[in-house]
Parts: sequence; structure tokens; C-alpha cells
Amino acid sequence: MNIRINRKFIFFTAWIALLLILATGCGYLRTARIRKAVTINTFREPGILIKPRSVIAVIPLIHKEEGLSGISSSANEAAAEMLSVKLWNAGFRIIDKIFIKEAILEHKIEFTNYSVNQAVEVGDALGADFVMITSITELEEDTRSVDFLPGQVINTVDTSVLVGLNCKLVDVLGNRVIWSGVATTQDKNLQLSLRRISLQLIYTLQDGKDRPKDRSVPLIGVHY
Repeated sequence: MNIRINRKFIFFTAWIALLLILATGCGYLRTARIRKAVTINTFREPGILIKPRSVIAVIPLIHKEEGLSGISSSANEAAAEMLSVKLWNAGFRIIDKIFIKEAILEHKIEFTNYSVNQAVEVGDALGADFVMITSITELEEDTRSVDFLPGQVINTVDTSVLVGLNCKLVDVLGNRVIWSGVATTQDKNLQLSLRRISLQLIYTLQDGKDRPKDRSVPLIGVHY
């Protein structure tokens, strides 16, 4: 009787220990590989001051060969939306994407490249001080599973997204690019990657100011 109880106890203890080891190992895998520091490279014209209350229109590039690039238009729009929110959080006034799309359709413009003339044309129509043209240049999604015991799979162990973002800020009145930035990072999903990239890029427009506090997303129109 005691032998049976001891065997059950040993088996139960060993099973719990194995689960703890697996959980610890999976947690280490998940945190060690996903999150990476933001790699960033920016340039701003010397002497240029971008005032915090400036009106900015953020426009995503259109990828004509979406299938070949592997980057969807929705991903580029998500990047533009994240930049818009974080710019607004930092104190800039942001023109809503609805009005941007209306101006682009009215002027029959397709943003397939970083055209300064097109940006100035749309910026003039919207009354913007600056136009930020954005494009995701790299997007790699990865999901990994770990085999544990024959026929069993743990498939929620490791997911990540590597994102690269390229931005250019066009001075509408000056008719030129005054700032550009390229950044990459890897995080658990696209939204987290874009959020960290956007914050790092926007910091370079602020002359080292403190981290902006998040505010609720405003209604359509010019975001104040």
C-alpha cells in the first residue's frame, strides 16, 4: 500500500517538476527572442525648429506590388495611424485621415513614392504646415511551436513581428524635406513594434523633451 502511494507521489512530483521546467523554458524563449531595442537613424536640417503646435498630415505610401513586397496597404495605414496618435500625444495638431483621403482623391494623387511636390500639393489643400510620408520597409512575422511529448504541441510559445519604418517630413511652405528617419525593432505584434518605433522617431523632432503623456484619441477633424 505504501509502495503504491509512494510511486504515485513520486510520479506526481516528477510530472509537476517537468511542467515547471517546461513553463520556465518557454517563458525564457518568449522573452529572450521577441523584444529588441529600436535601431534608429534620423536626420534633421540644422537650425530647423518644428514647433509643437504645428499642423501635420501623415500619409502612408501605396505599395503597387503588394504581393511581391509582402507589405499590405493596411499595415502601412496602421503605421500612419500610430504615428498620427503619437504625434498628437506630443502636442502636434494632426489632420484626420478622412480629410487626407478626400484631398488625395480630389487632386488625383497616388503616393507611390516620396514625392515632395505631391506632398506640398496635398499639404496646401489641407492647410498643413508639414506632411509626413511613411512607409513600412520591412515586415516579418514569425510564429514558432515547441514539440512536447509524442503527438503533443504547444503552439503559443513564440510569436513576434520584425518591423522597419521609413518616414520623411516635408515642409509645405519651404517645399523640401527637412527631416527623415528610419527605424526597426522586433516585438510581440505589429502594434507594439509600431508604437515603440513611433515614439523613438517623434522624440527626434522634440529636441530631447520629456516623454509625452498619452491622451485619449480625439474625434475627426484637426486634432488639438
